[in-house]
Amino acid sequence: MIWYRDVLLFFRNRLKLMAVLFVPTLLILFLGTGLATFFPNYDNSINFPHFFYSGIFVLSIVVNVFDSTISLVWDKEFGFMREILVAPLSKTEIVIGKIAGATTRGLFQGILLLMVGPILGIMPNLSQLLLLLVLIILISISISSIGIIVASYMKCVESFQLISQLVVSPLVFLSGAFFTLERVPKWIQTISLSDPIFYAL
Repeated sequence: MIWYRDVLLFFRNRLKLMAVLFVPTLLILFLGTGLATFFPNYDNSINFPHFFYSGIFVLSIVVNVFDSTISLVWDKEFGFMREILVAPLSKTEIVIGKIAGATTRGLFQGILLLMVGPILGIMPNLSQLLLLLVLIILISISISSIGIIVASYMKCVESFQLISQLVVSPLVFLSGAFFTLERVPKWIQTISLSDPIFYAL
């Protein structure tokens, strides 16, 4: 029930669906390709558009999944959570439903971005696709779990949106999504080892 409701609300929001598809695609096609012209001789071993694609791929999934957990704050703020709690559902089942809904959104986001890959010449084989899908599921579960922990302490949507920036931004920038960590100071490399997105990349 929890999973179905969250997924239904997501797919009914056409504006959000368009943003999920077009914003990452525009960033990959235009910003990634444009930035590559500034670093033509940066490192011959790095294909900048491909490198940028992987960063946007993970960033989009992380932001989309974390954003989905805001529904928990909405439910608490507008009283729907009280109705859920009186239903014959345990708190564990509620959390699993929220995580399942967020993971579905992450998979949807990932599949859309995989369809953009061939435009840049990125065409993974079947085994790589299956591995990517497993990776998307693992990222979605871990990020949605963090989001639910944060949302459980929030009393209003505005507070969650502020905290989400403080949580997601360091995770993304320390993951190596937009720059190689081999050339950054040692202390940044050490902190990056505690970032779950680092291992996804």
